[in-house]
Amino acid sequence: MDMMELRDRVMDLDPRFADDRLKFYYVTEDVDEDLDREQRVRSSHNNVHIDTLPAGLLGLPVNIVSTFIAGEAGVCSVLAHSTPYTTCSNDREAIRVLHPTIMILTKFKRWSVSYTSSRPKTIKKVASDRGDIEFIIEWLAVREERIRFHEYEGKTKPELLSMIRKYHDKYVDDVDQMETLRSIMPDDWEEMLALPEPEAEDVLPPDVKDASPPEVENTVPLVAENDLLPGVDCGEHAPAIGPTH
Repeated sequence: MDMMELRDRVMDLDPRFADDRLKFYYVTEDVDEDLDREQRVRSSHNNVHIDTLPAGLLGLPVNIVSTFIAGEAGVCSVLAHSTPYTTCSNDREAIRVLHPTIMILTKFKRWSVSYTSSRPKTIKKVASDRGDIEFIIEWLAVREERIRFHEYEGKTKPELLSMIRKYHDKYVDDVDQMETLRSIMPDDWEEMLALPEPEAEDVLPPDVKDASPPEVENTVPLVAENDLLPGVDCGEHAPAIGPTH
């Protein structure tokens, strides 16, 4: 399945996803289904632009093993060895997305490389990433799931734990969140804390930072809370999809 076909499938499943020529969006306001797709985008403000990246690019997992069925059809865990959509028992189609036990690591990855930036646009992305991380931490904890480090192909476990160590040290005063985070990685918590302390935060003023090369936008997919989880993936070299802020 190519990217345009995948986009069409997502838009058919949920009218809040729409395109405007080459760009793909999640429409954040109430959707008038009588409007065509381009009109939905243009009539709504604060739409979330969705970028699409091949698996393995910019630190994303190179091979997708576990996926998750999300959508109105209900919830079930499956393996990603067939089409990127399926029909559940109630005959309503749903989208297969990267499993949240792995998806959370993509969140930590982008947060960990951006959280010290003072650029206004990046600050907004970091805030969005933190919100996604908090949401997935709670989502996994409620379901008694654990982070699947071994299924994130493309990064070593110490590299993944180092990202979480940065997050831990940044928000260590948020005791409740740290306890919840520990509950979804109990066997790896002490190993994470045993890592060397992260380097000191970059405190360069904005004018100095702005002289650096342009940032690469949308390095990982993000979460659309409670509706359609991001990270749609349909195979080893298939694209991942998710809204970016």
